[in-house]
Amino acid sequence: MPQGTHREYTISAQVPADLVYRNGGPKTITATSIVTNLAGPDARPADNTTTSDTRVIAKADVRITDARATSPLELLIGEPATASLEVTVANAGPSSPIDTLLTTTAGA
Repeated sequence: MPQGTHREYTISAQVPADLVYRNGGPKTITATSIVTNLAGPDARPADNTTTSDTRVIAKADVRITDARATSPLELLIGEPATASLEVTVANAGPSSPIDTLLTTTAGA
């Protein structure tokens, strides 16, 4: 590379969808770049290495795609009973969800 010139490079990394989940929260990944002078001694070798940190966070798109009562479909007022609800949840990603909580409320 001639003196006074510069080059820029883009580095892409593939991060597993569950990286933040497995880490228990956001994770910082570090990229290190090193340039070597193959033509002879370098007058300033201290500036030949650099690092860059990137904080990886989770971004999930969790949604309920279906919900239906499975049994019983009728309850008697004033009588104790148990009702079952079947819920289908989907995640459109790109990350695995870390903390997902489903709550329900019965109403008339």
